[in-house]
Amino acid sequence: MLSLQVQQLKLINLNYTTAELLNKFEEVASVKDITVRENELKRLVDKLGSVNKMVLAWLLPHLNHVSQQEKCNKMSSQNIASVMSPVLQMSSKLLSALLFHCESILPHVELRQYVPPLTCTSPALPDTTPAIQEELKKQDSLLSQLHAEMNAGFVSKQREEQLWEVQRMITQLKRKLRVLEKGKESLSIPLTLNDNADPTSEIVKESMRLEIRKENLIRSIIEEREAILDLKVQILMKQGGSIPA
Repeated sequence: MLSLQVQQLKLINLNYTTAELLNKFEEVASVKDITVRENELKRLVDKLGSVNKMVLAWLLPHLNHVSQQEKCNKMSSQNIASVMSPVLQMSSKLLSALLFHCESILPHVELRQYVPPLTCTSPALPDTTPAIQEELKKQDSLLSQLHAEMNAGFVSKQREEQLWEVQRMITQLKRKLRVLEKGKESLSIPLTLNDNADPTSEIVKESMRLEIRKENLIRSIIEEREAILDLKVQILMKQGGSIPA
């Protein structure tokens, strides 16, 4: 796995530090006092440009995580440094120092496991607004990628089917997001139940809430009908049939 990453990094050929700061990084890596070395490395990392800092912010925690699994993968931080330092264009001593102080010089970096976009075989859609919005970003990104590939001439039946699937998924997610937002609107009208409450006022409020729920239900039915019609049109277009007037 590490050899594959080495090949990928060679192809990318990024600058992980700047030419001006590389010598200073190397000098600091030789400092024996751990506290001084850590503070100086943190100071130098803060001086890096945003691109360099972002690359290190993703690469170092990953390599550090690999070294923490040494019992399973036989890759200690020293082994990683000797393998990765040439492609990263730095000494093994510097890379070892960066890995040793990784959590201190990059304290706000958190690696999260990648979760691919949902497909038609996924068990269920997200249930919360933030989760739906996050999934919409993934689906929109995937849709843009598919369009770019097809515009570049990479057209196939499988890719066309995936395109329709992603579009349907986006429609379902947007519909569910609207339902959640409408539900919040209906719950925003408070009911004040106490001894001094005006019964007439409470009846009016309850009537308003029921009316909002009724409107939301009607809109949901209309949206479902539109979605069904849209699917019928897509199926007809896919089969080469004519669209009914």
